[in-house]
Amino acid sequence: MTDVLTGTTATCDRLTGATTLQFKEVPIVSTLEFTGSGTPASPNVGDIQSYTANLFDSNNVFVGTKDINNIFVRELKNGDIIGNLHEIYHLSSGEIFTDGIFNETKFLGALKPITTNIIGGTNTYSNVYGQETIINLATNTAGEVSTSLHFHL
Repeated sequence: MTDVLTGTTATCDRLTGATTLQFKEVPIVSTLEFTGSGTPASPNVGDIQSYTANLFDSNNVFVGTKDINNIFVRELKNGDIIGNLHEIYHLSSGEIFTDGIFNETKFLGALKPITTNIIGGTNTYSNVYGQETIINLATNTAGEVSTSLHFHL
């Protein structure tokens, strides 16, 4: 089914009433800002990465943008870098806010998905809650990803 609010392909779980929206997310390279405490080629504790991405539906039609802010906060004993992720989806019917923790090393190297919380929104999404899943589409790059929002209004 097509979500009339965003123009994206959406599914609705008839038992729970939850909606799932899926996007292809493509970073806008010119918006990348990196505040580093170490080498820009790889994340280090204390680094902050911010950028905007374009969002496309399953027909490759532009449906909005997303602001992303990654703060790398800890290196684990195994060498993995974890961080905090804060995002704002800008869609035609309002904004959706997400917040969570991610493992940058596993996300880039092993294509492990990131699951974060949907913590609120504006307009149509003012009472939204649920989860976001982000899947990297290529190893060792912070490029194109697949994003799914599974939420209740």
